[in-house]
Amino acid sequence: MKTKYILLVLGVGLLACKPDLQPLGNGTTAPVACHIMGELDGQSLRFEAGIQQLFMHTDLQLNDQQLFETSAAIKPDPCEGCGNYLEVTIRDFQRNDGSQLMNPDSTFQIKTYPFQLGGSGSFLRQITLRQSNLDGLSPTANQWSVFSAASSLIAQSSNLQATFTLPLGNYTTQLISSFSNGCRDTSTQTIAVDGLTGPCSAEMQVSRIPNSTLMQFDTLNVQVPNPMVVTWKIGGLTLTGGSVFLITDSFLLPAVFEVELEVFSASCTVKVVQRVAKNPISSCATSFKVANIQLVDPLQAGHVRVKWTDSQGIVYASELDQQPNWSNFVVTAIDTFPKDRAGFASVLVSGSLNSRLFTPNSTLYKDLRKAEFKMAFPYKP
Repeated sequence: MKTKYILLVLGVGLLACKPDLQPLGNGTTAPVACHIMGELDGQSLRFEAGIQQLFMHTDLQLNDQQLFETSAAIKPDPCEGCGNYLEVTIRDFQRNDGSQLMNPDSTFQIKTYPFQLGGSGSFLRQITLRQSNLDGLSPTANQWSVFSAASSLIAQSSNLQATFTLPLGNYTTQLISSFSNGCRDTSTQTIAVDGLTGPCSAEMQVSRIPNSTLMQFDTLNVQVPNPMVVTWKIGGLTLTGGSVFLITDSFLLPAVFEVELEVFSASCTVKVVQRVAKNPISSCATSFKVANIQLVDPLQAGHVRVKWTDSQGIVYASELDQQPNWSNFVVTAIDTFPKDRAGFASVLVSGSLNSRLFTPNSTLYKDLRKAEFKMAFPYKP
């Protein structure tokens, strides 16, 4: 549970963060215009403290991982239930039990900050899915889809290799591949996201015997403790052994058929499903495997997140899904401020921002592009 540490609303004069709050870092005595502006879904937006009854709001909290989180937003005051504002939150780089001082040189740095993934206390895994065993034409396009246990679409990707960040659980994952000959094929698997990639794992290798319809299926990279049993299921047949041969024309198999490999022992079971084409030139088959599952860093010190609250109160947030490769958060300048009227120190941070903001189920998103900001962030002096 987050501990509310400081809540500070900075009153502003026209075009100024605060009349008695002057930047020290650049030696100027002129009022500073706090603002954030950019394009949201292609529409221009601009928020400026001192204009249209907008004020510079700051917030400082100590989260569950004992990291200070410092936030800034330009919005009306009061703002209970209000919308149409962007909020930026930066996590400190150093753990702190709340009794220690915050070093602004640690929290605020001229650099590119990584984006946070998931909320406080979230158990998340980053899972990478990779197309496997392609022995025909290479795909020209892939469409990956991840469905929840309730069959709701929760994530998609059009990359040739897909990476998703998901909570722990079981998911149905679908890959639709298109090929240069106009052929399309779909592979669907149920995958468990629990971070346990070993010690139990196995792969399948499919080999074609040249100038024949004979195919060989082998186990590959088997990591299952002995004693173990290996079974194959092909077109209604169940076979045993680490390697099997199949003359495809001898069975009533469709042009594309599935081969299921199961390796099990007393302690674990591994199942691999592979779609195979009799003739990979005339028919296409696509399959995939889980290439990697890794823990999302629960601390994520020095990370940033961005939140947009629209006019209906719907929240879009950067940490709710994986950021695209064009996203970035760059701090370009930092000016030191004296203590404000409430007695808390703050800094004036300038920078640029591009980010994708998602709804909680990741089915909707908005792209924040070409944004730049100059905003006050508090710290514990």
